[in-house]
Amino acid sequence: MNSSYQIEQKRKEMIDVAKMNGFDLQHPAVLKVSQELDKLLVTAMKKQMQERRIAG
Repeated sequence: MNSSYQIEQKRKEMIDVAKMNGFDLQHPAVLKVSQELDKLLVTAMKKQMQERRIAG
């Protein structure tokens, strides 16, 4: 699974979890998925930076 697909799926999951919790962005379930999304984004950004360094 590529990182952009994983990021998009996690983003959709976060939206669904937020909907289920009345869009309370401070709800623990929403925060948990948001943090998981953050980790995926950071990993993808690090990978992209590494690829640019190698190509550059």
